[in-house]
Amino acid sequence: MFYAEIGGFDTHSNIKPLFDERTQVINSGIEAFTKEMKAQNTWNDVTIVMVSEFARTLTGNTGKGSDHAWGSHYWITGGEVRGKQIIGAYPTTLDDGNLIFEPGIVIPSTPWDALWNGIAQWFGITNVNDLNELLPNRNKFASNLFNENQLYTTGSTPAAPTPTVPTPTAPTPPTPTALTPTSPTPPTSNTDCSDSP
Repeated sequence: MFYAEIGGFDTHSNIKPLFDERTQVINSGIEAFTKEMKAQNTWNDVTIVMVSEFARTLTGNTGKGSDHAWGSHYWITGGEVRGKQIIGAYPTTLDDGNLIFEPGIVIPSTPWDALWNGIAQWFGITNVNDLNELLPNRNKFASNLFNENQLYTTGSTPAAPTPTVPTPTAPTPPTPTALTPTSPTPPTSNTDCSDSP
């Protein structure tokens, strides 16, 4: 696992030219990296995750910029990423509402752990205890986690990471069974992901 970072997004003023320049730098870097990974035939082994430590307000300020906010979004891409989808909650309106308050601050609706749960499964971490150790807060958001099937075209992980209990039948009482973790199935051929975002 590798990470890279780029600054220059603290755009309290003149957001448009600064944001345009920063996104061009990011695009050039991702484009070159993607081209190289495809040339090395390793693109299907790559997931790029784009995150920020905080968001910006939806409403501009008097300096043609945007101030610090809370809720944000992440995006991922890669050879096996199930692209061209938006998952998670999206506000029904960008004005004040249940998830947005003045001055355009969005309240997060999806936990940080949601994305990493599915990515960890793609990495092969499918044992519930291992996932709980890697993501100690994941059980607080169990109904709001993404799984490998949602994020990847090669997903083979069960959707629910919790044990199942069989339906009782008379006269035999039910016997709880444990969920058997499965490992992801490696791809059998190179997938053409030229249509990935």
